[in-house]
Amino acid sequence: MSLVFSKISESCAADGAGEINEFFKFDWVSGGWNPMDALGAGFGGYLAVIILFRVDEILDDVSQATVNSLE
Repeated sequence: MSLVFSKISESCAADGAGEINEFFKFDWVSGGWNPMDALGAGFGGYLAVIILFRVDEILDDVSQATVNSLE
């Protein structure tokens, strides 16, 4: 199983998909590091969106002509 697919299935299992489909029933005790890895991926995504992509600063650099053409 690929690493990306593994993380997606762990996220689905954490969200309760195991109640819907047997595939997502996950043994959290045997893979103790996996939930922390999934939380780390979520936290990294949060940092990428909030800190790295400062939308206000990016939009300040867009010229008014570009804004007008997009409206």
